[in-house]
Amino acid sequence: MYAWAEGVLIVNRDPTPYDGIATEVVRTPIGDALPAICAALGAVG
Repeated sequence: MYAWAEGVLIVNRDPTPYDGIATEVVRTPIGDALPAICAALGAVG
């Protein structure tokens, strides 16, 4: 289980109305971004 101390991560290829409140914005398609995010967090897949 992973918990964020604070922040909002938006993963979306296109801009969203919520990008301004995000701590991080990833503009990569989710099918490409999610495996990389999970690997960075140490998730096993």
